[in-house]
Amino acid sequence: MTGSGAESPAAPSARNRPGAPSLPGRRRAWAAGWVLLAATAGFAVWAGASYWQAAHSTAVTLGQTRDQVLQAARSEIADLNTVQPSRVSAWEARWLADTTGAEHAQVQQTNPAARAQIGKVKTSSRATVTDAAVTRLDNQAGTAQVIATIQVRQTAQSGSSDTISNRYLARLTRTAAGWKISSLTAG
Repeated sequence: MTGSGAESPAAPSARNRPGAPSLPGRRRAWAAGWVLLAATAGFAVWAGASYWQAAHSTAVTLGQTRDQVLQAARSEIADLNTVQPSRVSAWEARWLADTTGAEHAQVQQTNPAARAQIGKVKTSSRATVTDAAVTRLDNQAGTAQVIATIQVRQTAQSGSSDTISNRYLARLTRTAAGWKISSLTAG
C-alpha cells in the first residue's frame, strides 16, 4: 500500500540487525585478534630461538663428531683387512691413505714384507665390520678410540674359503683429510 501515507519501514542498519555484534563487541573481537597475533609471533620467536640453540649445542656437535669417527673407523678397518693378491698396490695405497702417525710409519716400513707374504700365500680377504663403538672422544685434542669386531672371509687360490672373526682397538687422530687410524691393535 504505497498510497496510504504510511511509509515502509527502512531496512535495518548493520548495527540494528539481529545477531550483528555491537560496536563494543567488534572492539573486543579486534583486541582478541591482536592478542592472538602477538601470542603467535611470540611463540614463533621462542620456537626459532630454541631450534637454533639446539642445533648449535655442544651435544649435537659432539654427536656429529662421534658419527664421523665411527664412520671413518668402520671404513678404514675394513679397508686394512681387505686384500686381493692381484691388487696389492691398491691395498698398500689404501693402508697409507687410511693411517697417520706411528701406524702410517709402520705401514711404510712393513709394506715390502707384507707384499711378499701376500704374493706367496695368494689368499684374498674381504673384511666386514660387524659392530663398532666409540669408547673415547676428545674433540679438542682431535683423538678418539674405537673398538670394533670384524668378520674376514678368506679365499685361497684353490677356491676354498674360511671366515674368521677378530676384534680391534683403534685409535684415531683428526687430520686435515679427516679421521685416520693412528694405532690398530688386534685383540
